[in-house]
Amino acid sequence: MSKRRKKRKPSIATRFQVEDRVRVRHGVMDTEYPDIPLGGWAGTISKIHRDGMYTVRWSRETLATIHPVYRKRCERDGMVLEEYWLGDDDLEADPGGPLAIEQPGEITPKPLSAKDQDDRVRMVFGLTSDDLLPRPDEETLETYYDYLAEKLSLPFEAKYHEEGSFFDPSPARCVTVVALGSKPEDLDEDEGILCEVRTAEGEDLVPLTELELRRSDPNHQLVDDYAAWFAGEMVYEDGDGDDEEESGNDDELDDKEFSGVLEEASWRSVALLLLEIAAFATSYGAVVGSAVAVMPWAKWGACIGGGLWGMLLAAAQAASAQKDMPHVAPKLRKGFGGILGLITGAVQGAFFGIMAVAFIGAVLGSIAGLVLRRLFRGKQWLILRVFPEGVLFAAACGVAAQAFYMDHARATEGLLYGAAAGLAGGLFVCLVTLPMAFLTVSRP
Repeated sequence: MSKRRKKRKPSIATRFQVEDRVRVRHGVMDTEYPDIPLGGWAGTISKIHRDGMYTVRWSRETLATIHPVYRKRCERDGMVLEEYWLGDDDLEADPGGPLAIEQPGEITPKPLSAKDQDDRVRMVFGLTSDDLLPRPDEETLETYYDYLAEKLSLPFEAKYHEEGSFFDPSPARCVTVVALGSKPEDLDEDEGILCEVRTAEGEDLVPLTELELRRSDPNHQLVDDYAAWFAGEMVYEDGDGDDEEESGNDDELDDKEFSGVLEEASWRSVALLLLEIAAFATSYGAVVGSAVAVMPWAKWGACIGGGLWGMLLAAAQAASAQKDMPHVAPKLRKGFGGILGLITGAVQGAFFGIMAVAFIGAVLGSIAGLVLRRLFRGKQWLILRVFPEGVLFAAACGVAAQAFYMDHARATEGLLYGAAAGLAGGLFVCLVTLPMAFLTVSRP
């Protein structure tokens, strides 16, 4: 979590101690938001730093009188609202009594940036940088529809990804988007804006959020911004009580009906999730084990690929944790995101590192996967769809096949050990995931 502080000043003897009550002198301005005065804010010293700076934790009275714009900015930028870093010259002892908080004269929002995704969406709704984004509803979807209808260059090519499961992911279809759906019939609060597409099978109406465009396509940014907003990847403004109303309606559901829904959701979705995790971990371990047992450079490829990709993904996850992990405690988001990115990146990077060493098998397997996917398009072949679109699974099979070609006995031994290790790891993840999954589906 980001913290704001005044510029460091020369080290001097501190006048205050931890737990001292202080107020900010009049005329002191926020360093991040120069149009917000801090004069009169009251709080308690919670920490003294070596450079003579203090961490001041604001009082309840101060937090209750903070300007709404300042509160919105902190929420938008992921800043700590409850405390601030200040120096001796900025503070004075709190004499008690009513607060005399300085109010901002003229609020000057930061200019919107076309390089910032949230700002680009604010432009759609005519907002300033101090405004939080509205939630998707009938009115805001209609506003976004009008914007896209004006900005999109039609027709354009895209891939359409239908919903599927781990064992049965639907293949991506190449489509041509010819128009946005005719409003208001094609504005759905569950699926968002629908669009008319042309495929080899005929014409169809699909959600815009399920389309994947090439990055070089001039429409890519427009569609990506809309999808991020509709999917809830940005900070929304507070609702007008809809959540409470929905919660109240849920409480009025018939107990028998509600328990039936929970039972179906828990046994079906949780069991499938755990089965997918175990199957993926076992398959991954088997391929890695057979390759490492036979190919001398496979270990180095796994270490280098896992280390580099793990660090890159850890940095990326930590940077986006404030926005992508609102359910995690603010102070833990960056650390949690970094650890999650490191583990995910290490697993992915190790696998791709091994594929780089066994590139002959990986390339031949990928080619075979592409051919088979085209031959059996639309068929429900389980073995071709264990991994997304079957291509990654086919590449993994190619790596294992190369290992068996080089040394059948050692590859078999490595495959068994790797599969056992992968299954053990998958079961461990299942044990960790199981309580969380049941809590998710069993609590209204």
